[in-house]
Amino acid sequence: SASTMREVHSALLAGDAKEGPPSDATAFRSAIIKKFGSYASAWEVLDAKGSGRLSYRDFVAACRAISFAGNFKLIFEELAGGEEVIVPGDLHGSLECSVAKSRTEPPPRASLTWMAPNTARDPRWSR
Repeated sequence: SASTMREVHSALLAGDAKEGPPSDATAFRSAIIKKFGSYASAWEVLDAKGSGRLSYRDFVAACRAISFAGNFKLIFEELAGGEEVIVPGDLHGSLECSVAKSRTEPPPRASLTWMAPNTARDPRWSR
């Protein structure tokens, strides 16, 4: 039991030690959202090569690089759904985000284009 303020503070910060590291895809998803704020931000870090997909070896290396500890094999298998690679949509389980036709093709990179307003047709631009 904690007897000093410092021990109490340390015990509160430590949290529940019985929980252990994440051991499934749901816990992994929660952990990366907590760490990165969004799946897109997490993917940018996890996909260090920029290939648009992660093999098991790449996944383990990425997890170690971000100091993530857990059951890598089980998490990878759940995320990949029996495939050999993970694509961005696998992180949050949405098929809409996984735009690759097959898992061997990386998804296309999004590009943003700025378009000038059509001043001739928009009444807000007329004098």
